[in-house]
Amino acid sequence: MTISGAGAIAVSGGNVYVTGFEENIAGNSTAVLWVNGVATTLAPPSGKAYSSAGTIVVSGSDVYVTGIASNTDSDEVAVLG
Repeated sequence: MTISGAGAIAVSGGNVYVTGFEENIAGNSTAVLWVNGVATTLAPPSGKAYSSAGTIVVSGSDVYVTGIASNTDSDEVAVLG
């Protein structure tokens, strides 16, 4: 079973963008960007095991996503993209 959660939403040019995470049965979470309901996984930065996407900004055809990434309960801010 996959658990997921939303962090932010943006609408631009008829497209709906949602950021968040998906968590697998082992409890590992990965940042996700959904565009019109289609998920794209945003891999954690090198050396990080877990990630979650938060803020989203759409400017023209550019999509900017920020979030957190960590190896433990000690979160670090990172740009996911």
